[in-house]
Amino acid sequence: MQGYVLTKTTEKNMELSNSLEQLNADIAKFQAQEYISKISEKNAMIERGWQRFVVIKDVFTAQK
Repeated sequence: MQGYVLTKTTEKNMELSNSLEQLNADIAKFQAQEYISKISEKNAMIERGWQRFVVIKDVFTAQK
């Protein structure tokens, strides 16, 4: 019985860890989008085909 409980606990831990990583990735994505929308260089973005690029200085958006 202890092995079963340990297995279920391990599975739940992995599931929660995966959810936490996904949430952190989503937060980082939204922080980066917010930062890009606020910078004044946004209008000077370089277009290549259907993609737009901007060069920005190093910014830490999420940390573990």
